[in-house]
Amino acid sequence: QQGNRLENSGFHCGQGLGQANTPDLLQAEVELRRDQLNLVEAENELQHAWRKLAAMVGVCQLPGDSFQDNQLVPEPPMCWKVALNQLLASSPELIVAGQKIRHDEIMVEREQREPTPNVLLDGRVGRNFESGDTTAGLSVGFRLPIYDKNQGTIQQAQADLARSRAELRRVKLDLQTRLADQYRDYQTAWQRVSDYQSILLPKAKQSQKMLHESYKARRATWPDVLTAQRYHLMLQMEYVKHLKTYHVSDVSIRGLLLTGGLTEPTAPLGDGHIESIPKPR
Repeated sequence: QQGNRLENSGFHCGQGLGQANTPDLLQAEVELRRDQLNLVEAENELQHAWRKLAAMVGVCQLPGDSFQDNQLVPEPPMCWKVALNQLLASSPELIVAGQKIRHDEIMVEREQREPTPNVLLDGRVGRNFESGDTTAGLSVGFRLPIYDKNQGTIQQAQADLARSRAELRRVKLDLQTRLADQYRDYQTAWQRVSDYQSILLPKAKQSQKMLHESYKARRATWPDVLTAQRYHLMLQMEYVKHLKTYHVSDVSIRGLLLTGGLTEPTAPLGDGHIESIPKPR
């Protein structure tokens, strides 16, 4: 595109305003080639992103023409209190930690009841073939834990419960810290996106247009026009970068900080010291 502009603008060797000499032409050709290489790299990055997205959603291939160029300013970011309350109310990590507490509470109650003996009833019915009478018997039994109060296992279960409650507190603080880091990027990206679209990009475009008009009136040189155009394109690239950061942070916050869909999840917590049989130790 720059090469076409060079031809259509009467670009020729010489001196004076609105004209360019051979070094300027060579420099413009070098920059054109560099921009062409950057375009190829951007196209490769686009294909790479589509392939990763296809793998994430579990399909072989996505249609290449489904991309829509939507760079409008999104809705204002979520309020910090709303994001924090939503995270603490619905985070799966907190739900898992809460279920572990309930599990350990049941185990403590079980171990506290373990010293209480169960009454064993045994009933039998038979027939005496010698006398022809029907016989029946009933036995009652229970164990007496005189010295065994199950104190050690009770203390272990209580320690597991205390550890689970501390883990819940730790998970809450960890989630709040991670949300604070994500919300910082979220808020900063929103501010940059708003300023780029409302102030920086319009002014850069206006400056480029004014320089182009000045070039036509032979009041500016063509390299100045190219510099203004390059600066405008650079601002557009920065705008897209901040827009991407905003959307990534927005998805992460609204998704309860659950990222890395193809990453192996952390193994669940064990059941503490309790095994499948009573009094394991």
